Amino acid sequence: MHNRHSVFTREQENIINTIRVEQDRNFNYIPYVNNNSQYYGSGKIYRAEKVGDDSHYSWGRYIEMNGEIVPVKEVVSPGRGVHYEVYNSNYPDKEHHLVSWDGRRWVFERPTSVHVSSSLETQITSDMFTHNIDVTHLSSPDKNGLRWDENNNSYLNVKNQFIRVKKVGNNRFLLIKTVHDPKMVLRLKNNQFYKENLTERLDNILKVGLSGKERKTALNLLKDVDGYTESSARELLSEYNFNKSGVLSDYSFALEIKSTGKPTLWSKIFKKNKPLNNISSQSQPAGRAKLNLPNNKAGFNLGDKIGEGVFGEIFVDADDNRYLIKLYKSPSHLVAEKIAKHETEMF
Repeated sequence: MHNRHSVFTREQENIINTIRVEQDRNFNYIPYVNNNSQYYGSGKIYRAEKVGDDSHYSWGRYIEMNGEIVPVKEVVSPGRGVHYEVYNSNYPDKEHHLVSWDGRRWVFERPTSVHVSSSLETQITSDMFTHNIDVTHLSSPDKNGLRWDENNNSYLNVKNQFIRVKKVGNNRFLLIKTVHDPKMVLRLKNNQFYKENLTERLDNILKVGLSGKERKTALNLLKDVDGYTESSARELLSEYNFNKSGVLSDYSFALEIKSTGKPTLWSKIFKKNKPLNNISSQSQPAGRAKLNLPNNKAGFNLGDKIGEGVFGEIFVDADDNRYLIKLYKSPSHLVAEKIAKHETEMF
């Protein structure tokens, strides 16, 4: 029992009772350290040696599970160490069962790796599994729960099946499917895999671009612009407090200067030494949009205009300059909704 719950399911108890062996008085069962302590910790492997045999020849390997002695096989994965499987010694070629060490006892490996988040597990569909994998040729899980084959392909165990993942960047993994689209990108956070969210996706695009190649930093981009040296570029960037990630970043700022030769209008909201609640004379409510808003906000107060596009103009929120307002040039709010939705999807 563990935390008042059975460690082994009824099915697992049946497996143990089927494959267990009786201890033979003609043998000593000598505990040895397992050959992959990085994964199996202090789990002991018992070697059966004949009483009085000074050669210490091993007549079999065993582990203790649920108070029973069961045969265990050590399987070597080239370049990836060993892993252990229990089996029926009367039918050694039949089904094997992967085991792991939970810190106190040998248990059957979980149907789903502990490194797979519950949210990701629910998002895995049947078309994502890689079939015809010989589990006996896979390594034991590494520190991230990944199991490797001899060709350096890595897999995650999900519901007793496997998904193939490939590292494509710093903390980013691509789920490899037989049908390539749509792709699913995973992130490893707090030692568990999750599906990459929109914010993380945008942050990656800003850092490496759609091509996936590492881009220059804002400083390196800016110092290559005519009229700027590394010193003057560094000094200019030091005058702003840009977001560390997102669209309005120092990289976007440098890219705008490279394209137009001057700082973008939106950059002034990140200017240092600007009081948080500073509203210029032009920022005093230039307009008020009468909309059906929550009780705590009767309308929008438009502050400084910082940019415009084909469909509208961008203003600082005069009530709170941490926010921006886009005023659409549309005769109907229904048309504006369609435009806004389209822009969101394109973005």
